Amino acid sequence: AVISTGSAYLGVAVLNFNAYCLLIVGASILQGLKRPVFAMVVGIFRHVLGPACVLAVVDPVLGYGLTGIYWGIAAVAWLGATAMLVYVTRRLRELGT
Repeated sequence: AVISTGSAYLGVAVLNFNAYCLLIVGASILQGLKRPVFAMVVGIFRHVLGPACVLAVVDPVLGYGLTGIYWGIAAVAWLGATAMLVYVTRRLRELGT
């Protein structure tokens, strides 16, 4: 049981790694630009609000169980990474003009 649960988690965690890299690089760029507020907002969403919303729906309502929770956390991480990527790209374009 432990091995199957661990392998299911690792299958999803591999995808999360790339999202975390984007989040860390984006937050570092924003801190270097002296605009860290958006990174903090994304962090709060990713650690508190996103999981609370996703986990309240994935298991009790949809019944996906533990694997659904893993995918829900991955979805929250990628949503934060996408928002960070879009925001940082816009800010960097503003500097170029």
